[in-house]
Amino acid sequence: MNIEPTMSSTYACEVAFVNKQRFNEAVARGDYPCAPPVYGRARVFTARDVFGLWLYGHLTDEGIPPAKAGELACELVSVMRHYPDLQEVLLVRDAFRRRHVCAPSDLQSLIEFRLGKSEPIGVETLDLRQMHKNIAHQFKKLAATYVHPDDAED
Repeated sequence: MNIEPTMSSTYACEVAFVNKQRFNEAVARGDYPCAPPVYGRARVFTARDVFGLWLYGHLTDEGIPPAKAGELACELVSVMRHYPDLQEVLLVRDAFRRRHVCAPSDLQSLIEFRLGKSEPIGVETLDLRQMHKNIAHQFKKLAATYVHPDDAED
């Protein structure tokens, strides 16, 4: 049985550069629908979850409304389930100014099935390499089981 390493929400927010209070507010409003469940007294994050949180922070910093940023973050978490070592992710914008998240290898499939074969008007590539390093370092540092003292309750 392979147990996936986890970290508490306080550490996850630190690694992802997200204000923990703003994250908790987003979860309470329903703006972050794929938030990890609370186990005991703390929310527990896998590496995939931290990537989603990082994208959420990146997008809200860019002015994307929290609900849309949460939706896209959840798309990234889903993509990372299929490609856990993904080095780059694409933010694809369609003609209706909607954004989508996909792995570079899935761009043609996205265009064909979700965009109705219409070409995207913009594609932004986000490099995930540094986040892979940051997350791996944090997991090593925490031995993947330590709960931050501020995580009394989420």
